[in-house]
Formats: sequence, structure tokens, C-alpha cells
Amino acid sequence: MGLSISPKKRKVDVTFLDENSVSIRGRKYHSHEHELQEIRNALSLILKNQKKIMATVAEIKAKLDAQSTALDSIGTSVTGVQGDVKSLKQQIADLQAAGGGATAADIDSLATAVDGIGTKIDAIGATTAALDAETP
Repeated sequence: MGLSISPKKRKVDVTFLDENSVSIRGRKYHSHEHELQEIRNALSLILKNQKKIMATVAEIKAKLDAQSTALDSIGTSVTGVQGDVKSLKQQIADLQAAGGGATAADIDSLATAVDGIGTKIDAIGATTAALDAETP
């Protein structure tokens, strides 16, 4: 299909050779629309993957924050157990200094405190094991 354009009285011959080619003044030009579309598709895929990667990074960051909070909590628990042990040691020292004047109630109180510390230690152990299992 041929077309003649005359801007300001200059004649330009344009011939459409096929859907991707045109001839202007005898010079053949090709359309690169299909290549541009491939580039657009590739860029779109890159942007989708970037969003996916950023979402994954955000998920990892959230898990790290949760693990950090859990570690802080474990540290607080350990500090609490440390204080309980120190208190029990002082109670034992006080009872020993009293010359063996411990009553059954004193012994029951110490046994209960020791059991409570054992429960805390078990809970801390379970928490650290679970945290370790989550950490790759």
C-alpha cells in the first residue's frame, strides 16, 4: 500500500511493506514493537519478583523481631530465676544460722519454692528449644 504525503509542498513517498515494515523515500524501516513488548513483559516480571522478594524480606524481619522479643523474655525469666535462687540460698543460710530451728512449715515453704523454680526452669528450657527449632 503506497501513500504520498506533501508537507509544505514536499512530496514524501511512504509504502507499508508489511505490518512491521515501512518504506519512506526508498529506505526500509522496521518496527520493533514485538521486541519492546518482550522487554515490557520482562520488566513486569522483574517488578513482580521484586515485590515478592521484598515481601519475603519483610516476613523474615518480622520473624527475627519476634525471636528477639522471645530472647528478651527468656533473659527476663532467667534473671527472675536467678533472684529466686539467691533468695532461697539466703533462706537456707538463715535457717542454718538459727541453729537448726527449722519448722515443718519452713521446710515445706522451701520445698514449694524449689518446685516453683524447677517449673520455671522447665518452661525456659521449652521456650529456648522452641526458639532454636524456629531458627534456621
